[in-house]
Amino acid sequence: SWIDTTSKVKLLTWKGRYDLLLYASRRSPPLLLDEITSYSPEHKESNWDAIFARARTFNDDGHTCKMIRAVAHGEKASAPYETSDSNFKIQGRMWLQLANMGEGDIQMVYRDYVTNFVYTSVMDSRETGANWVRSAGFDEAWEE
Repeated sequence: SWIDTTSKVKLLTWKGRYDLLLYASRRSPPLLLDEITSYSPEHKESNWDAIFARARTFNDDGHTCKMIRAVAHGEKASAPYETSDSNFKIQGRMWLQLANMGEGDIQMVYRDYVTNFVYTSVMDSRETGANWVRSAGFDEAWEE
């Protein structure tokens, strides 16, 4: 291996600390499990292949694909540890539901912007990143 075990442990520790700081600094909203389980996808074909195919055609700054890829990796990485008595709140089909929710919300926002002529071109949305609400847990993030 090109990196020794001690260095791997340090990197993983600092990555975890960074992720916790990032999570706290964004004031992430609470996880509402019932909204995930009761969500009804807009598209009838809502398997991973279909979601990835739609995400690749969406004109944004790349966040849609990154979000869906992260959720898919979350499903794969946590699957071996998911049991009825585990502390993993997101399990099984909920991962696919989260991807559908993210994709559906982004498409809805994009349609709303296009309908209301907020963007003069696709590049405007890519440059501003306006498809994504940054730091969504703060009231100020929703002021525009």
